[in-house]
Order: sequence, then C-alpha cells, then structure tokens
Amino acid sequence: MLPLIAGAAGAALVGYGLHKTGLVSFHGEDSDFGWFDRVTSGISKAQDNIHNQIYHNVLENEKNPAKIAALGNAFKAAGRTKQGNILLKRANVGNLTKAQKAARKAVTAKAFASHNPVAVDQVAKAFENEGCVGHAKSLREYSNALRQIITNVTKAAGK
Repeated sequence: MLPLIAGAAGAALVGYGLHKTGLVSFHGEDSDFGWFDRVTSGISKAQDNIHNQIYHNVLENEKNPAKIAALGNAFKAAGRTKQGNILLKRANVGNLTKAQKAARKAVTAKAFASHNPVAVDQVAKAFENEGCVGHAKSLREYSNALRQIITNVTKAAGK
C-alpha cells in the first residue's frame, strides 16, 4: 500500500508542476517512450506514460530555465532521479562557461566528421545525458544516415 501512496504522491507532485507551467496536454495519445526504466514504486503504466510525456515535452520544448529546473526538482522528489537530474542539467546549459561551450562544439564537430555510427551514437547519448537534446537528435540523425550509406555501399559491393 505504501508504494501506491508514494507513487500517487509523486504523480500529484509532477502533475502540480505541469499545471503551473502548462506544458503538456493530457489529451494526446498515450505512448510509452521506453527511454527510462519504469519506476518500481507501484505507479501505474498510465502514470508512467504521463511522467514520460511531461519529461520529453519539457526537455524538447521548454526554454525557460526556471521552469525546467522546477520540474527537474519535482521529478527528483517523485523518485525519478535520473530524469530530474537531466532536466536540471538542461536548465543549466545556458550557464556553461565559454570553454565548456567551445569543448562541446569541438566534440560535435568531431562527431559529424566521423564515419563510425556507433561512436556518433555514443556522443549523442552523452549529449542527451547532459540535457542537450537538440545536439543528440542531430547526431542520431547523422548516425542513421551513416548506417544507411554503409548498407547501400555493402549492397552495391555485393556483400
């Protein structure tokens, strides 16, 4: 019974944060993003889907660092520490030093110069874990294009 209460309290906390920011419509289709393991605190799959929908919507669409940080803290309080930490990192992206920004730019340039889709995916995952979803998305698109090129070249070579 306690995990059910804790799960409901966490859902209410995240729901309250959602209500205050107005970031997600609950009228969309119910989908399972599958990016994070489900919390084993006894919350329902529907609650888990709502948490994932809120998380992805905030991560990809919200620009206000204060709102992102508030929801990151709400996720952490609800027991979704990994998602909360990534949201907090996303909120802090604007506060990076010039050296940190230059280092990220250099890593991105090297990844786009690479012909190894596995390595590019690893860089994308690192950016995603730091809350830089735009970089991660672009790198994943590039790695998928590399895979397609490799497939086409392999087929053309008759292998």
